[in-house]
Amino acid sequence: MAQIGLLVTELKRYLKAQGVTYASLAKQLDLSESSVKRQFARQSFSLARLEQILNLVGLEIADLIALMNERRVRFCRSLILATLSNSAALAP
Repeated sequence: MAQIGLLVTELKRYLKAQGVTYASLAKQLDLSESSVKRQFARQSFSLARLEQILNLVGLEIADLIALMNERRVRFCRSLILATLSNSAALAP
């Protein structure tokens, strides 16, 4: 279940970076804006709906997973660098 949350969070980040609003997404999906907001808030997409949203922004599910994994790698690297920096600062 945590992976679904990570995917939805990554999708939200991508949409924001691309300037895609819930209102514009709702219009393209023929849904109300509140319905789209609810789906994102509850993280309750069918795979068909997720695919439909991704198609609208030119992504595939594999692309979204790759974006999520890239963010994880960057986060892990920053943690490692911070740990190494702290260790070096503490060394006599």
